[in-house]
Amino acid sequence: MRWLLVFGLFGCNERPEPYVFPDVDSAPEWLGPGGPNTVFAADDLFEPCAFLDAGPLDRNDVHNGVYPFRGYAYMPWARDIGDGGVSVFDVSSPCAPVLVGTTAELSMRETHTTAFLHLEGQFGGDWMVNTDVLGVQFWRVEDPSSPELVSRLELPGVTFIIGSYPRTVHSVSWQYPYLYIAAADNGVFVVDAQDPNNPVMVNQFTFDPPLRAGFVYAMGSTLFVGGSEERQAALMDISVPTEPQPIPGGRFDLMDADGVVHEAYSASVAGPHALFALTTEGSGVLVYDISDPQNPTYVSELRTEGNGGYVFRDDDTLFIGESDVARIIDASDMTQMSVIAELTMPGDLDTLMPYGNVALLSADEEAPDGEATAVIPWKTEVDATGPQVLFVDPADGATGQEPTLRLGIGLSEFVEPSSAFAGSVRLYDAEDNAIAGVASAQEGWVHYTPTQSLLPGEYRAELVAGGITDPNGNPIAEDFSWTFTVRE
Repeated sequence: MRWLLVFGLFGCNERPEPYVFPDVDSAPEWLGPGGPNTVFAADDLFEPCAFLDAGPLDRNDVHNGVYPFRGYAYMPWARDIGDGGVSVFDVSSPCAPVLVGTTAELSMRETHTTAFLHLEGQFGGDWMVNTDVLGVQFWRVEDPSSPELVSRLELPGVTFIIGSYPRTVHSVSWQYPYLYIAAADNGVFVVDAQDPNNPVMVNQFTFDPPLRAGFVYAMGSTLFVGGSEERQAALMDISVPTEPQPIPGGRFDLMDADGVVHEAYSASVAGPHALFALTTEGSGVLVYDISDPQNPTYVSELRTEGNGGYVFRDDDTLFIGESDVARIIDASDMTQMSVIAELTMPGDLDTLMPYGNVALLSADEEAPDGEATAVIPWKTEVDATGPQVLFVDPADGATGQEPTLRLGIGLSEFVEPSSAFAGSVRLYDAEDNAIAGVASAQEGWVHYTPTQSLLPGEYRAELVAGGITDPNGNPIAEDFSWTFTVRE
């Protein structure tokens, strides 16, 4: 049956060669030395030891996140109305970071998420996707010393005029080949980015009643949409990837244990949990279990003093910026969270991101020159533990799945995006035939998109031991597999 899908590509007397997955050890080599590799004394913790200074091209010292790719740390920087760029650092000696390269770009907008992908074949290369004042932009980053903007895609209704926050692009989620874009009151855009040189918008979904789309996370065939300064979030069905559809019961109020609905400044997703950075009556973290997209359920909350920014997870620890202070939170028991440490420095501290045994604390306003992102040790030992699987979509044993599904794997920490490839993420049919596809990864999420629609029957998905790694190169330690069934 499988040959019927590709018969037209071959001569009448020929049958295609069976697809064979590449070896797990054949992932793209890193271009840089990797993550932080310094052991700290206990007295060194929770205080800045260095700053990521982008140099004179960074005129505004307005920073957000820092992301790993192929052994380097990428730091896009921009104001919410543009005038930005991207800088690349070697942070292997985190208290002596080395600036590898910087490119300025006026059209780059304040960045809440950034996606990377190493592609083989026709559109091969190293790619970065970021937010633009009028949409999104695609960069080639094969040469970390000179990132190059290749294409921009303007989206209808998106603008950057001062005071136009409700019409801007806030975040992206790249589940190759499709890019999902949260664009505030414009809703969610779907872009075909198979060829990053020529991305094409294919759909736009607007919410009724309105939901200001701030943060998107593709989770297999489910899309999480978190609001920006909103009191609701939504889960959507993207089993047909170009046609996001609301899931019945998937739109929910951000309600605490007492039934009080709160506003969240931002949201992220780690495994089965949606994490909301609260911004009413103080700040803190609100946690929901979204593993059943038709029935999101309250898990816990931790209330603090401040004004919520952005929140991220690294294993059993959460990191959140809260304007005048940033906090590191023990979440080993998600129902009983507690503050480990409070971090301060000048500026509006919205973003605190884990990067091995250091945290990168960024200010998006009022930072001293050259000191908008601080390197702060938070653990003494170098990170030596690989990612753990927290969530898979489809679920193990799931039936009735759509032929156009994609695999989604939620892991316990940010991963190295280039470690997601067909050698580390695999899919087989019931006869153990390999199903060709393209893997991609962003933050703590790994995706696998089959190159063709699946035939009815049972399938086995697998993460291969030694494949997916974190930014320090620590791999998944053991094979992980699960099964599901595609409908007739």
